[in-house]
Amino acid sequence: MKDVLDRFEEVAENPQTCAFEWKKETGRPVVGTFCSYAPEEIIYAAGALPYRMLGTGGAKGYSDAYLQSYCCSVVKNTLDDLLSGELDFLDGAVFPHTCDSVQRLSDIFRLNMKNSFHLDAVLPAKLDTPSAAHYMKSVLERLAGDLEERLDTRVTKQDLTDAVLVFNRIRNGLRTLADAGMDNRINITAGELHTISRGVTAMDPAEAADLLDRLCTFIQPKAEPGSGPSKRIGLTGSVCGVPSVYETIEQAGGRVVLDDFCTTERYTDFAVDESADPLPAIAARYLKKADCPCKHSSLYSRGERIVEKAEKRGVKGVIFLLLKFCDPHAFDYPYIRDMLELKGIKSMVFELDDEQSVHAQFRTRCEAFMEML
Repeated sequence: MKDVLDRFEEVAENPQTCAFEWKKETGRPVVGTFCSYAPEEIIYAAGALPYRMLGTGGAKGYSDAYLQSYCCSVVKNTLDDLLSGELDFLDGAVFPHTCDSVQRLSDIFRLNMKNSFHLDAVLPAKLDTPSAAHYMKSVLERLAGDLEERLDTRVTKQDLTDAVLVFNRIRNGLRTLADAGMDNRINITAGELHTISRGVTAMDPAEAADLLDRLCTFIQPKAEPGSGPSKRIGLTGSVCGVPSVYETIEQAGGRVVLDDFCTTERYTDFAVDESADPLPAIAARYLKKADCPCKHSSLYSRGERIVEKAEKRGVKGVIFLLLKFCDPHAFDYPYIRDMLELKGIKSMVFELDDEQSVHAQFRTRCEAFMEML
């Protein structure tokens, strides 16, 4: 099992290097994406590697001339990577329509990408209307056609079917490992699961699916005797760029059993129907998956989902890890906090920045929160 975990850690720590090496070895293109709503199946069916741009961390300062100071660190760091030349290996980029900062980042990418194409996928923001399914399908059809033109290829129905099978294996594998870790049926920590999910975003999907299948063979049919921290904790937010928060929570006496980020549980939510026509099935999955604050299916859909999962998993406290200046998630925090409190689930909010060390302030806040629980 260690060799598989080491491989995921290698990719998570050096995502750009791994994607570039894959490109050299295969001779195939790499297409950057910036959101869990980017249709990876279609990109992969077009023969390209979908590479999730999350910012390598450590502000380089290039983005300061292009972006306002109140942009989140993921947006700023990703633009720094582009302007410093670290993303020159990309053959293109696909930006779904999300928050204001990402939309402005998309415009800047379009003007500054070198010898590569740029595509916007303006997916519906309101997901529960009668026209949403038709609109989603038409946007994805157009994107598939644009990718065919830019990459000089054909996206066939069989290509889409094969891609669906691979990504269903990935999401099912991540979901299975998370459930087994929560039930003490495999010796994998929440921090290691976070590393695995980050590695998946930058490696060949076929390799990721195979590695996840190997890890799942280590799952035991019965739970091991309870040990370690007993206070069950939920995490929620956009993305977590500081993996050490998991270790800090465990050292404070907590155990993460709900990991609601767009690279973890919101990413694995729902599989594509493998028995249906692939492109409409892909569109249906992006309508049904757990929504983020930039999408709308009902007034309280996000809160209801988080509360339901928290109750099901016996969560005693939820920690909101909010990226600094991430307004959409900050707007959702008050009502979700209130919904949790009505169910007797306590919460705390902590604002993260990529340069901010969690080894001091977060540890102190976390220890106090565990004592309160």
